[in-house]
Amino acid sequence: MRLESLADSPEAFGATVESALARPECWWQEALDKAYVLGAFEAGAMIGMARLDRLEGPKERHKCSLTGMYVRAGCRRAGVGRALLDAAEAIASAFAEQLLINVVAANLAARRFYEGCGFVVYGEAPRALKIEGRYENELLMVKFLSAPIAE
Repeated sequence: MRLESLADSPEAFGATVESALARPECWWQEALDKAYVLGAFEAGAMIGMARLDRLEGPKERHKCSLTGMYVRAGCRRAGVGRALLDAAEAIASAFAEQLLINVVAANLAARRFYEGCGFVVYGEAPRALKIEGRYENELLMVKFLSAPIAE
């Protein structure tokens, strides 16, 4: 699914199919050990995914990053993305106060989706991605999940 997402929507991710294939298996295992990886399934087939990473610094542990969010093209606008996001928020709410995501500014559908789910833009990273010689800005978005959590 990760390779499919990179091939289908190369402008939406920092990685490429080639860079993902070049990573050794141990890198993937370590990445999975440190994250929550969610999948959406229909008739036994994976149709969507999302990854949740808790920031590690002692002053940032109240934040969680949502990355790798992807829903197969034929399954979009059917509530799959919202179900993945709801599940990610439920997990993150147990240990984080903020959920962060970066969205390519030109991806209006993604921006509308996240804004409709309560995310707000708090900044913009100019020229955040360089794809085949052209740049894409990323919007930095946040959703506040809860009141402060006691450590």
